[in-house]
Amino acid sequence: MNNPDVIEEIVKLISEILNTLEKKGLVERVRCESDRRKHHISLTSHGFLVKSAISPGLYHKGITGKLDMTELEKKLLYILLKKFYNQIT
Repeated sequence: MNNPDVIEEIVKLISEILNTLEKKGLVERVRCESDRRKHHISLTSHGFLVKSAISPGLYHKGITGKLDMTELEKKLLYILLKKFYNQIT
């Protein structure tokens, strides 16, 4: 799998995850007024309640297990997800 394929798979998977979280009322998406291609994503009050049960390790296992990725790509994805998790904590 080359880099564009990996990126496309990651984007697709993240989109699916966000759709699921939004349907469950855990996050909400608001389109950016200045750039309609962007969305701002935030946790709902219900999302904050369940956030404590989610750790970067669970993200790492759940996402990378579904993708054909090298160990380096898995580690990089884990680092990025951990950074994201820390920003919403």
